[in-house]
Amino acid sequence: MTERPRLFDGRNRPITIALMGTMAIASYNNLSVTAALPEIGDDLGDVAWLPWTITAELLTAAIATLVAGPIIDGWGVRRTFRSAAVGFMATSLLAAAAPSLPLLVAARALQGVSIGFVVSVAIAGIGVSFPAELRPRAFAANSAVWGVMGVGGPAIAAVIVATVGWRGIFLVNLPVAAVAASIGWNALPGPQAGAAIGALDRRGVVLVALVTSAALLTAGGDPVVMIAGAAVVAVTGWRYVRHARSTPDAVVRLPDLTGLRVRRLHVASGVALACTLGTDSYLPVYIRGARGGSTALAAFSVAFLTIGWSVAAYVSSRLQDRHPAERVTLWGSLVILPGLAAATVLVAVDAPVPLILAAAFAMGWGTGTITTSTLAALQRRVATTEMGRVNSAHMFIRAIAITYGVAIAGAVIFAVVESRIGDVEPVRELLGGEDLAVDPTTRDALADGFAWALAVATVTVSLTVWTAVRMVRRPHTSPAMA
Repeated sequence: MTERPRLFDGRNRPITIALMGTMAIASYNNLSVTAALPEIGDDLGDVAWLPWTITAELLTAAIATLVAGPIIDGWGVRRTFRSAAVGFMATSLLAAAAPSLPLLVAARALQGVSIGFVVSVAIAGIGVSFPAELRPRAFAANSAVWGVMGVGGPAIAAVIVATVGWRGIFLVNLPVAAVAASIGWNALPGPQAGAAIGALDRRGVVLVALVTSAALLTAGGDPVVMIAGAAVVAVTGWRYVRHARSTPDAVVRLPDLTGLRVRRLHVASGVALACTLGTDSYLPVYIRGARGGSTALAAFSVAFLTIGWSVAAYVSSRLQDRHPAERVTLWGSLVILPGLAAATVLVAVDAPVPLILAAAFAMGWGTGTITTSTLAALQRRVATTEMGRVNSAHMFIRAIAITYGVAIAGAVIFAVVESRIGDVEPVRELLGGEDLAVDPTTRDALADGFAWALAVATVTVSLTVWTAVRMVRRPHTSPAMA
């Protein structure tokens, strides 16, 4: 009997360590800078630029994720990995040495480009480096790393800021990235036979950048801004569709977004992420403002979804040893739906906070199951020469879905609060991290708003369930799997 391959056996070990290491530093850098914002503002001034230290990185990372796709397919995972690792170390050094906030924002924008490439390489690298039966385990490992570092990153950064200063949060990237790069430098596979990079679709990149920028502007939850952003997304998206139909080397090919082999996977994963992460992002505000919880409890509350996500990713990978990934996706959706429904009821009746956190854990469990299984199913449906493009398109859809999930949840909360008390400023101050006393009327309005946001998410996530049912009843097979 042939022994099953393992992630840390033989030639797989350096690949696994390299991909997990790069995913760890990418996750850490997403939110670690939030812990240093006060110190950065005190040191560099120009505090109006502070929000852009986060927004600029998110924007360029989302755009770079798409641009990375065709480059990975043409250059191969190994060459792209080397370039991304070196670029990440260089931009981290630039951020650490920034003498002013505008230059720090510029460095963070460049860092976002390298992070977008790092994440794309980590996902595509799994597809071209591991056999199909091992990919769910690899996705589970990367999900666990992403979740742990996403929650622990700000805490690690806070310790670094307190000991060596804010520049240390960027300097710590250098040894970690150097180790990951040295391990994976020659271990990752080169370009696929016959692969080549086409001409850069500059117009497509500009249109994608406009779509991404408009989507990010909606994340604040302001209804007016959200409507304006959605209008820009709709118009620019329509222009991109026309452009992609007439361009053979479009930065994102339409079949990679809407083709039969991938569109149900995009919908199932995107809607699940939008509903769970969109509502969970406001859980700390609810804990502090509506339930009078401490700042520490509010910050720790988001860990419950992440823990559920990480554990479920591993369980999902084990289930895929015996069941099709599409069926596992359906099971995950059947956990998210009651999890969101339970959270809605629990918030509406002012149930004990531990019960609400348990519902968040269930939401994370379903999300972790779906995100792992949809990636595995996606890579089974495409050829290895297309891994970069298709995976990048999928990750971009996930990023946009999360952005709109946060925006819609915020819009619902703000609308309810404004209708009850005529002022949303207390909620905005809570979102900004201010520690203020909330009067009973505002507290009740915030609780009702959060309950309504959860209710909207519960109804919306039924689309994931319906899509997953369709995938199980009509499974898609592709000759590319061979």
